[in-house]
Amino acid sequence: MKLQSIEAARGVAALMVVAFHAERALSLPQYVGHMPLGGAMAFMHTGVDFFFVLSGYIIFAVHRADIGRPAALGYTAIEAAGGPACRCCGRMPASTCW
Repeated sequence: MKLQSIEAARGVAALMVVAFHAERALSLPQYVGHMPLGGAMAFMHTGVDFFFVLSGYIIFAVHRADIGRPAALGYTAIEAAGGPACRCCGRMPASTCW
């Protein structure tokens, strides 16, 4: 499933966050020393929320067929993690990953 328009919106959201942080960084004394655009980028922090909402929708859209199928969770969480990487910081025995 390809969600190009939603993926493009995620890109816009990421750029919003970059613009917000760039304006904040430029306002430091060693750079410009004041808000270069008069604080016009102050609302761009909402890009984080927008990005996570869109990411959640993409995850749901891709995996909605897996809802109610516990076997699908096993593949997603363990096998997709690549073996030993699924050990959850050493709390699970390595034998559960193979």
